[in-house]
Amino acid sequence: MTRKTMNNEILLLTDDLALSQGLIQDLKDHECHIQSDQIAHHLQQDLSQVEPFLIILLDIHQSLSMSFELMDQIRQFIHINIIVLSPSQEEQDCLDAFSHGADDYIKKPILLAELVARIKAVERRTHATPMDDATLSHGSLFLNCLTRQALLEDQILILTNSEFNVLELFLRYPGRVLSKEQLTEYSLGRKYTAFDRSIDVHISNLRQKLNEDHHDESWIKTIRGYGYAFVAKG
Repeated sequence: MTRKTMNNEILLLTDDLALSQGLIQDLKDHECHIQSDQIAHHLQQDLSQVEPFLIILLDIHQSLSMSFELMDQIRQFIHINIIVLSPSQEEQDCLDAFSHGADDYIKKPILLAELVARIKAVERRTHATPMDDATLSHGSLFLNCLTRQALLEDQILILTNSEFNVLELFLRYPGRVLSKEQLTEYSLGRKYTAFDRSIDVHISNLRQKLNEDHHDESWIKTIRGYGYAFVAKG
């Protein structure tokens, strides 16, 4: 695989040759810049190869464990958007993908219009004009919205892009109750649906990374039947 450094470049990682050929052509027809490679090629390899890409489309064709292992490796070193394409209809597999660092999850059979819409949403968020406040902070928590780096007590937090987006929205509107609709649209760039648990999983992962105890000292409060709020501790 040859590398390019195009801002909107997409890398499709799959071991399914038939999917690769068809999907690449379909996405190119929608003006998406895409390359493909095998999943196994990147395990235990120099992950700097994937760093120039804006989005990784990770196709889970056979081995869930191999795909999750690769996501774990990527998340340790690289800040990149990961969209999982999965044949599984099981909710637990979706939740596991989020826990291993997926930003979004699409079940097969893939609806091309849905995939393109989610890719375009990532591109819009990435190239959007930054809001006035480039840095946000709350106590020992600090966000740099230009470099997309998060620090807690001077330690770098390893966040997915979706987790960073959620945390950024919380810090921009501390104390305000934010609906799941608002959080989904801002962090994922799509409409919330009644059975979509993506935001709940991203919130759960954020709580773990913020060392939340889920009791009275939590930063992120659940507002039952509506959404969440970011509040001062103590």
